[in-house]
Amino acid sequence: MRLSVEIIIKEHSLKHCQQCEHPQMRSYTLKTLRPWYKDWLLVPIVIVVYILDQITKFWVERQLCPFGAIPNQGPLRITCTYNSGSAFGLFNDQTIFLIFSSFIAIGVMLWIYHNHPTHGYLLRLSLGLQLGGATGNLTDRILFGQVTDFIQIGFWPVFNLADSSIVAGVSILGWLLIFKSRTQVAETENTTIISCESLIDSNSSPDDCNHGQKNGK
Repeated sequence: MRLSVEIIIKEHSLKHCQQCEHPQMRSYTLKTLRPWYKDWLLVPIVIVVYILDQITKFWVERQLCPFGAIPNQGPLRITCTYNSGSAFGLFNDQTIFLIFSSFIAIGVMLWIYHNHPTHGYLLRLSLGLQLGGATGNLTDRILFGQVTDFIQIGFWPVFNLADSSIVAGVSILGWLLIFKSRTQVAETENTTIISCESLIDSNSSPDDCNHGQKNGK
């Protein structure tokens, strides 16, 4: 029988569990340590966001630039503007600075993926949205020195799909880091750190893995 407990894995516990020969333990360890470019959820999100961003910008430039808009008036319009700054018109004419900042931001996101204790769906969704949007705008800045914006909502600065994807990803990540971490801290007091032995069948030899230990002891 398996233990129905919240799984919290510390680094030293994971190293011990890697010695376990049980196939379930091996597959779980490999899944935890897999590189980002082999993530079946993260990579497709990055690709989809990037392609949609580039397609919509291409269509707007061909159909609406330089002065077209759909509709001509109204609170919600598709229009064509060029932005030499960052999202929502910030840091105008700072292309070089923004290119370097984009590379740094991408590196930070990959670092978060590698070092975060859990690789849940929301974390991978968040990083995928941010990476897809960041690479989309980075491509425009490197090739053209500016970004094409086309979504206008009321008085809000004109933006594009890459911008909205980044904002959505940052919002999800912020929720995970602030609220989710508080929940985990509150739960750790009564949580058992999972051991290799808890993942193997009751009929298996207890000598296969015996590295489980109680949290805080």
